Parts: sequence; C-alpha cells; structure tokens
Amino acid sequence: MNRLISICIPTCDRPFLLQEALESCFVQEYDSMEIIIGDDSENNNTEKLIKNLQLTAKYKIHYIRNTPPLGQAKNVNMLFDIAQGDRLVLLHDDDLLLPNAIVDLDKCWQLEPGLTAAFGKQYLISMLGEILLQESENLNRSYYRTANVEGLQASAVVSGLLRQFPNNGYMVLSAAAKSIKYRDRNIVGDACDQDFGIRLGIAFDKFYFLNKYTSKYRITTTNSVSNKEDCQIGEFMYPMIEELSLPESSEYARKCALTNLAPLAIKSYALQGRKKEAWNIYFSKNFSLIKRAAPGGIYLLLLSLLPVIFSKKFLQTQYYLGLKNVSRIKLIDSLR
Repeated sequence: MNRLISICIPTCDRPFLLQEALESCFVQEYDSMEIIIGDDSENNNTEKLIKNLQLTAKYKIHYIRNTPPLGQAKNVNMLFDIAQGDRLVLLHDDDLLLPNAIVDLDKCWQLEPGLTAAFGKQYLISMLGEILLQESENLNRSYYRTANVEGLQASAVVSGLLRQFPNNGYMVLSAAAKSIKYRDRNIVGDACDQDFGIRLGIAFDKFYFLNKYTSKYRITTTNSVSNKEDCQIGEFMYPMIEELSLPESSEYARKCALTNLAPLAIKSYALQGRKKEAWNIYFSKNFSLIKRAAPGGIYLLLLSLLPVIFSKKFLQTQYYLGLKNVSRIKLIDSLR
C-alpha cells in the first residue's frame, strides 16, 4: 500500500466555504497527501481561488473544472477515479477536517491491517463555524459513535445501516470506493452518501470506528441537503433498505434504519400526494403508536391528510404544535 492519501473535494459555487475546507487540509501533519477538487461552479470565482492557493499550498492541488457541471454523484466518482493514493478521504466543500484527522485515521490501519474504511466522530457546526457541542454529542450518540463500540466493527453493513459510517470525512481504500461509486440522484435522491456507506458495507468488510473527533459537519443555510425540507432521503432509502437481502444478524439494524427513516418517508410522500404510501408507513410497525401520538406524529398525519397544495402551505408556515424550523434531525429527534 502506498502512503499517499488523496483528499477528494467536490464543490459548487461556494468558494469561501471551500477555502475553509482547504485550510483544514493544509494544517494536516501527514506528509504524503494530494488534494483533488472537482468544480461544478457556474462562474470563475472558485478557479481563481485555487490558482492563488496552488502557488503556496503545502500539498499538491489537482483542480478540475467540470464543463458542463457533472452533478454530485458523477463529480464524486470522477474524483475517486483519478485519486492516486491507495486510500482517499471524501470531504464536502462546506465541511472541515480537524488537524489530527489524517494522522489519526491512518493509524487505524496500523492497529487493524486490512481495513476497508476508518472514521471518527463529527462535530456539528453552525454556518459561522461555531461548534454545537450538545448537538454534536446527540448526533454521535444517535449514530452509534460512542466509546463502548470503538475499534473494528462486528459488521460493516450494520455500520452503514445505522449511519455510524459518516457522510464524509471517512478514509477508505481507493479501490473499494472506485468499485462501489456514488449513485445518481434519480436512483437515491439526496441520500447518495448514506447509500454509498450501506453498499460499501455490503460489498466489503472491516470498518473501524475511532472514538475521537476527526471532522466538522456544517449545517448550512443554503444549497445543502441538511437544510432541505423537501429532501428525498426517506423516500428513496426506505424502500431500498426494505428490499435489501441481509443476514439474520443484521435485521435489527434494518429495523432501526427503517424506524429512523419512517418520518422522512411519510413527509416526502405526503408532500407529493402519494397518500397510500405515506399511510402504509404511518400505520406500519416501523412507526409505533407512541410516535403517532407524539407532536411530530400528529404533524405528519395532518400533512398526509391534507390535499398537496394545503400540505405545502402548512409546511411553509414552519410552525406546528410549538415546533419551528423542523429540520431532518429535529423531526427524527422529536419522534424518538
């Protein structure tokens, strides 16, 4: 295995955030890295930024301007394909690596030779970069990134299903990433990161969880899946996970994943007028009676009962039973 590690960064029209992401790469203490940027931007601002940074950057920066834009999945796959390192790290353009990230993740291969992937914990940060400590703790606990499960995971597919495997900031064998690749939005909606983690876990083994913060995940206000009220994660992932062929030992993880995705799927189907599909999940074993009676459950019932035009107006008020700005994370948490 060569020591070179490729940091792959897909970007689109966010030069200021990209600069922060790159600065988090420049402070890494690992001595053999390359940075590869795939740019889907519609203007030249990002290209100008990179040309200036290339003059003084600590690590070599490969920059590719995609004309026409490739879209997220094809952009990521292009970066995977041209990575020269035997291992790569995917970093979204609005997120950050902690200074210890590359060295610490590299050490996981020394502890457990033959790994497919290694990852640590994520800080949640605000748009301005402020660390949200309590929200970060809740996120990592919800995704089973806790001290008691540190080390080589018993099942890689379970790690993917439970979203322990993160959306970015992980280190993975380049050959595995190139083999699995991202799937297009028409197949997995906005859930390409989660879909990648699950399929990686099915095809390969040996995921290592490091009980240490290695990255920062930004909750952005624009152009981000984390802020899309109409995100299609539940709509695409719920039926996909239902249909997976899994060993009996992984069934509990499927149940957990479907339980977490149920409110998102109900919401997405309700807003599209696909009432039968919304109700099938609402009254399923994956959405318990207790959750139906909770404020979030009543909200989802109203969304699914109203005609689409009124459901969307109801959603746009961003207000139900005292809860405002119901994001993906808040909606799930309100139903736990």
